Amino acid sequence: MLQDELNTAIHSLRGALLELVTGAGGDPGKPQVVSRKFGIDKSLAWKVSRVISASEPDLAIAHMPGEAGMDIFLDTLQKSGAKAAAVKRARSAVTEFRSLVTRQLGDRPTLEIVLDAMPSRKQDRLLMSRKLSFRGNSGIWGVQARARIETIVMSPNAGDPSLVDVVKLSAWIDFRRIRPDIRWTLFRFGAFRDGELFFNDRPIDRSADDGSVSSLLLKSFCTAGTSAIEIGDFAGGNLKEFQLGPGPVGNTGAFTCYCAGLTEKLGSRYTTEPDERADFFCAVHAPVESLTIDLIAHRDLSFASSPRFSCYGMHHVDPSTLQDNQRLPLSPESTQLGLGLPLLALPAVPEYRRAIQFAFDKLGWSMQQFIGTRFALDYPPFPSTTVVSCPLEFRGQPANPASNSADSLTSGSRAVRPGKGSRARK
Repeated sequence: MLQDELNTAIHSLRGALLELVTGAGGDPGKPQVVSRKFGIDKSLAWKVSRVISASEPDLAIAHMPGEAGMDIFLDTLQKSGAKAAAVKRARSAVTEFRSLVTRQLGDRPTLEIVLDAMPSRKQDRLLMSRKLSFRGNSGIWGVQARARIETIVMSPNAGDPSLVDVVKLSAWIDFRRIRPDIRWTLFRFGAFRDGELFFNDRPIDRSADDGSVSSLLLKSFCTAGTSAIEIGDFAGGNLKEFQLGPGPVGNTGAFTCYCAGLTEKLGSRYTTEPDERADFFCAVHAPVESLTIDLIAHRDLSFASSPRFSCYGMHHVDPSTLQDNQRLPLSPESTQLGLGLPLLALPAVPEYRRAIQFAFDKLGWSMQQFIGTRFALDYPPFPSTTVVSCPLEFRGQPANPASNSADSLTSGSRAVRPGKGSRARK
């Protein structure tokens, strides 16, 4: 395997460089001393030091000097009286590494992309590739945003605690056009249940409910520029789509937009099948610098205490279309928000906590009774669909058979779905 070959080549090269430097009387852990002792450029000495001390092959390659720099280093050590055998071994290891890269990949830039995708102990896999993708897709598609936020809040239904009420709050922060003629989908609201799509969201602020879908906008948290948002039907009218129309380019036309909707009795908290789960979907509809997904649940909904994150290539409306071969190797940063949500604030988005508090106040819910988990990912892939999943509470027999007739919830931005059942929020 390529990874095994790279590991072997890098270990051999690091060992040869370590023997060369120490044999010549240098200390690889002190690049400034090496620089002064052998008359080597400080930056070059530092790079070689990092290669030798790297904890993983990908870190060593990231600091590897270019061909000319490495040749200068070896020539200088040879002239400084390093042992001939050590110099020969180092040159041989460098040649083997270069030959491997040329034979298997062609060039150094391709090697860096391959390493970015390889499993390692680093947390943020594919970060370099995702950054490049963000920049390229911004230009190609003509839009970009600073942040995308998706918040799912679950609470037992007041009339039937075996069923779950679900609030979805979706936000784009500093969304802007790169081209003026762009029309772009921002959000889709709706649900998927028993193989069918439907729309049943109502505003969290009943006083703002004028019967139109636009009442899902949290206008007190939206900035100027949202007047260009148009609302239409999608999937035969079973989903409602918030679409941005043409407008000014760059910061002149940039805006922040919050939407929120409540679906009551979206599904059951219980399951009679051990493998059924609740799934919450969030579609990444545009190139964006950061994605934050908060899964918040009432403390009585124990099934939501240990959610898992997945990311799939492409956009998915129907949860049954998710394929394992489309799952991307990403591991976002995960944070527990604590009982009462003391860690809810987002420093980069100061109004976020106020928006969530606004939703709780309008629904008459106490934040002190809720816990949460946050998933954060810089430069999420576009297009993609993220899914936050948690197993439902298992019961051998349903306590209320009628309530389990549609016990699955899913949403391209919100979802709670027992695996085989099928209710979805898009």
